[in-house]
Amino acid sequence: MRNVPPNGVSGNVLIALYFTSKLVPMLVSAIAIFLGYKLFVLGVTGQASLVVNAHSLSGQLANAVRCGGNS
Repeated sequence: MRNVPPNGVSGNVLIALYFTSKLVPMLVSAIAIFLGYKLFVLGVTGQASLVVNAHSLSGQLANAVRCGGNS
């Protein structure tokens, strides 16, 4: 048999896709953590309520108030 080049995607593209699949979730996570930090620093003022309902899970966060500071 003679050497036949494989059809499909080259090795460089596969390596790029591999690292992209690792870096994109890390970047999304970093942005989510940063936005969560900004919300924490700004604080929650006034009345707030959050209700989560699912088939086997339910939870409620009510009357979240800002702690500390000069309020």
